[in-house]
Amino acid sequence: MPSNTSEVALLVMNTTPVNGQLFFDWAVAHIPPTVKELSAGRLPAGAVVGRNSEGKVAYSLCPAGTKHETYLFLLYALPKGLSPTPGFDPESFRLQAMHDARHSGLLAATDE
Repeated sequence: MPSNTSEVALLVMNTTPVNGQLFFDWAVAHIPPTVKELSAGRLPAGAVVGRNSEGKVAYSLCPAGTKHETYLFLLYALPKGLSPTPGFDPESFRLQAMHDARHSGLLAATDE
C-alpha cells in the first residue's frame, strides 16, 4: 500500500450493465490501509458499507440460480478519508475516489 494512504475503498461491480447503468454488487469504504485480507462475513472496525444496486446495504455477489457473471474489483488507496455514511451511493463515491486516489487497482474475476 502506498505510504500516504489514509484509507482504502473497495467497489465490486458486475461487468454487465443493468438498464444501461453500472451495477454495484458491493461498496466498502474506510478500510484501514494495514488490512491484508477481508474474511468472509467480517469487516474491519470502522469500515462503512454502501448501498448496492439492489438498494441494499449488503453484499450481492454470485446470487444463487443466476448465470455465470464477471466482476470487477476496484481498489482505491485514498490519501484522505471521504467520510461516507452507511448506505452511501456507490456511483457518487466512485467518482470522488477516482478523483482523489493517487493509486488504484483493478481485478476481473468470474464465478465459474
